[in-house]
Amino acid sequence: MNTTEATISYYNHNTDKFIQETGNLQFSSVQEMFLQYVPDGGLILDLGCGSGRDSKVFLEKGYRIVAVDGSEKMCRAAREYIGHPVICSLFQNYQPAEKFDGIWACASLLHLQEKDIISVIRKMSDALKVNGVFYMSFKYGIGAEMRFGRYYTDFTEDTMQNMIRGISELSLIKMWFTQDIRTNNDTKWLNILCSKSYFN
Repeated sequence: MNTTEATISYYNHNTDKFIQETGNLQFSSVQEMFLQYVPDGGLILDLGCGSGRDSKVFLEKGYRIVAVDGSEKMCRAAREYIGHPVICSLFQNYQPAEKFDGIWACASLLHLQEKDIISVIRKMSDALKVNGVFYMSFKYGIGAEMRFGRYYTDFTEDTMQNMIRGISELSLIKMWFTQDIRTNNDTKWLNILCSKSYFN
């Protein structure tokens, strides 16, 4: 079983636990930071939608969404929660059929190996409209490893900036830190907001 399969297996076997831990977390400040760059009623790709928590917020605010997740059981739960189709696909295999005003990848790309993170970001950037915005978040740190049944690739400001520099489609808008809002969790998160350049 490779790292992707192991991670998907974790989510398939821990769907209820994951939703219980994260489904009601409030991300309004980060969501609003992202949405100020998305036109009213714009189309958002929720890449790694998990329980559907963020997709539901976007829908309730009048945005259109395409929700994608790699875990079949998570997709089933999200479909039921948001009352909207959810595409079950690994990010490496997903081929966007539309152009998006925004891409929301909250704590999802971090489960890929770095080479796959770069290729997925490039592929998804191609599906962004000009001036479209791309949000992603990673655990703060150095290196990559399996932890508690899931694979993680961590980033610091420097390693993230180096990666973004190599992706010509995107320009960095903002990078900032947040603390994990789950109880008794001291994880530090690196948040990244990029835009699609005019010349791409």
